[in-house]
Amino acid sequence: MLVRAGSREDDIARYVKEALLGPVSLEQAPLFPKGTGVESLLYRDGVVYADLTEQAVLPVGLPFPEGVDVFTGLDTLYRGIRRNFSYVKDVRLFIGGHEVTSEKFRENFAVNANI
Repeated sequence: MLVRAGSREDDIARYVKEALLGPVSLEQAPLFPKGTGVESLLYRDGVVYADLTEQAVLPVGLPFPEGVDVFTGLDTLYRGIRRNFSYVKDVRLFIGGHEVTSEKFRENFAVNANI
């Protein structure tokens, strides 16, 4: 429930930054390790390009030793962007400048996410 910022790119960037902060509830594991940030985010021609900091690949750790693996975190972020921003046609996620979402990844989530 974020206030609209005025531009689509700003709205998506605010959503991603909030998602990276993690849950308010202490009983739930965050999607990514503490300190994970957004290096850059662009929205062009219906496609979101989001580059997360390299900390995103580190284990989430205590108090959640089983944690959320990086692929689950990416999946959740991908689905959240697609669900909350109907005008987004595709999401390309990067970590440290390296694309982590292959064509197969996007196809799988497009089929399974009902988007």
